[in-house]
Amino acid sequence: MQEPRDYSSHEEFTSYYAEKSARPEFVQRFRSLQDAILRFLKTSQKAGQCLEVLDVGCNAGTQCMVWAEGGHRIHGLDINQPLLEIARKRAAEAGYAIDFRLGSAMELPWPESSMDVCLAVELL
Repeated sequence: MQEPRDYSSHEEFTSYYAEKSARPEFVQRFRSLQDAILRFLKTSQKAGQCLEVLDVGCNAGTQCMVWAEGGHRIHGLDINQPLLEIARKRAAEAGYAIDFRLGSAMELPWPESSMDVCLAVELL
């Protein structure tokens, strides 16, 4: 029988990460990563298309927001409920419909091969 998961977080960590994830240098790091991925995809059939993008370990949703700005369909997964609530709030305030879900990277709630881009930058 599987142990129940703890989706909570320490307040200090949540506050620290909420502040850190909004810093311009943090956002720029994700923009650089996105640019590299999109350059790579220019050689594929997906070039210029709206992509299904999954960010596993999305934390406060900064990377999801960067991809949403480009018009892509974004899915974020995190096991930290307080950070996921921050992500949902930020996305709503920006007007983005991002599919944020609470869960584990060990049990992805989407069908296999349903994403064009899968990221786990903050998870790893």
